[in-house]
Amino acid sequence: EVMPPTDWDAPKAPVPSLLHPSRQRALISELCATRCESDEIDLERLSDQLAACRVVERIPFRHRKTLRHGVIVLFDHGLGMAPYQKDLNHVERLVRSILPDDQIQIGWFQGIPGRNQLLDDVGWVAEMPHGAAERPLLILSDLSTGAPIFGEGRAAVYEWDDYLRKAAGGPKPLRILVPRSRTRWPMAFRRHRK
Repeated sequence: EVMPPTDWDAPKAPVPSLLHPSRQRALISELCATRCESDEIDLERLSDQLAACRVVERIPFRHRKTLRHGVIVLFDHGLGMAPYQKDLNHVERLVRSILPDDQIQIGWFQGIPGRNQLLDDVGWVAEMPHGAAERPLLILSDLSTGAPIFGEGRAAVYEWDDYLRKAAGGPKPLRILVPRSRTRWPMAFRRHRK
């Protein structure tokens, strides 16, 4: 008979925060930002065009990052993310402190976005959230890698693969925060990383 380890019921060590305190606001701001043209002419690109004797059909402008398009944030509340609940709550507070409420859409899901919504102020059309095309989609999930294999609401690898393919091919910038090393991701997920 196999006996469980003597420390089976011992309290588990707390899970360290996913976000470094000194960088968390900057990280979330960066994930929520999009690139757009500024009103400043990109003299380097313009001079490159002229030096190459190319006709300047359109004046090139410098790109800059902006938060003006807002963000869609989807939080995974499946079993695999349970140890990170404090981080999820903290990220939501950070997003709300960075952007005004009318620039934020927040949704919670189990398994995969668009299925098993717990609370949803994100509209869903054909399993994909809608909103401004420039509004980035930020997903905080373990991609079902930490949930029990037969856990309630767990999404299969092919479901996540299909969702990521659709989301990455859409007009929205896609950002995913995963609390697991890439070596633990199924191979199908690794190709979605840009």
